[in-house]
Amino acid sequence: MTEAEQRAVAERQRIEEELMAVVAPLVRRFAVQMRREGVQASKGEVMVAVGFPRIPKPSNPFTLGKVNAGWKAAVDAAVGAVEVVIAPVTGSAAATAAYLEGVRTRMMLAGYPVNVHEAITNVLANAQAGGWSAAGVEKALSEALGLAKVAPEATAQASATAWETAARDLSRTEATRAFNYAEQGAMAQRGFPRKQWVAVMDARTRPTHATAHGQEVAVNEPFIVGGWAMMYPGDDAAPPEETANCRCVLVESGEPEDMNAILGEDDGGAGEE
Repeated sequence: MTEAEQRAVAERQRIEEELMAVVAPLVRRFAVQMRREGVQASKGEVMVAVGFPRIPKPSNPFTLGKVNAGWKAAVDAAVGAVEVVIAPVTGSAAATAAYLEGVRTRMMLAGYPVNVHEAITNVLANAQAGGWSAAGVEKALSEALGLAKVAPEATAQASATAWETAARDLSRTEATRAFNYAEQGAMAQRGFPRKQWVAVMDARTRPTHATAHGQEVAVNEPFIVGGWAMMYPGDDAAPPEETANCRCVLVESGEPEDMNAILGEDDGGAGEE
């Protein structure tokens, strides 16, 4: 990697770690809340299973709506925390506001709450069938949500419902998007005519991003990555298959030129007075 590429990769990683520091506690708090509500929901069902077979089976009180409401509260808190990290990157109040609205939308569409709901309802079904105690339910929920103490190798293979995995996914994806979103605007303002896609070339790199590594286009033109037009790595014009957990960065290329010429703008030929 060139020195400029190394700086860009390091800066993107710095933003990821700052985001992780503020997002992780909020995602964990959500997981703890869902575990608590899952245990509460299990109590009536377990009672029916083990001691009162003549009482009609209650409906499952742990609904997706309950999970979504808890996730919305987590998202609201996360957006406020993310703003502190993102504002210096995006550079202006308007850009920050627009970016944060996108963060809110993307987090609300994330698959994590659905995964959490499915995991908890599966535990509740097993608890009802097996007549588990509340302690047994809590232990199973802790394991399902990644809240239990596990060996390092187990953590590395964390499931889609593990809170730490979800926090890292969100932080990495948004760090990449924020850094490159800001760079896209900044390099045009600095007068660079071209930009280059730089991938972190290791075993985790997507094949489409490894192929895109080194692709160079005009600063106001999109890259074509995996068949999608993307102005920068993390651009949500592409689907999550091309953006989630991406670590790629944007770097400028060529020598600075007149900004208006690069952006295709014309002042109408007006000269100095």
